[in-house]
Amino acid sequence: MIDQNGNRILYAKNEDAVVPIASGLPGVPSTQFGRALPGRFAWGQCTYWVWMHRYVPWNGNAGAWFAAARAYGRPEGHVPVEGAIAVEWAGWVGHVAFVERVNSDGTFLISEMNIEGWGVVDERTVSAADLPLIGFIY
Repeated sequence: MIDQNGNRILYAKNEDAVVPIASGLPGVPSTQFGRALPGRFAWGQCTYWVWMHRYVPWNGNAGAWFAAARAYGRPEGHVPVEGAIAVEWAGWVGHVAFVERVNSDGTFLISEMNIEGWGVVDERTVSAADLPLIGFIY
């Protein structure tokens, strides 16, 4: 959906637990889409894939992103929101994925890189219980 200023608005299913944006509707503000500096994350990594979708001003392994987001004043939580970053305890460096869509049954579609193989992008529908989830960055 597009707001009155032409900005893309992405919605969650649980409006009580998400980030309000300028229009008062829950979601991830359009200012959070896009990337910051070229070369910040290495191609083929999950961090690279998410960085291609969202503005990420920090560096570091995926497992540190939740704390890094908080240090930058970015809201985080445990409710899936379209456009959010899912942060997981996976492997020794963690894992991040991009939330593409939230379904009416509470599952959500994520896109990610480097799960099926180096540099391979995949999509899968999951629930929070399916993942070793740290949380979501909005």
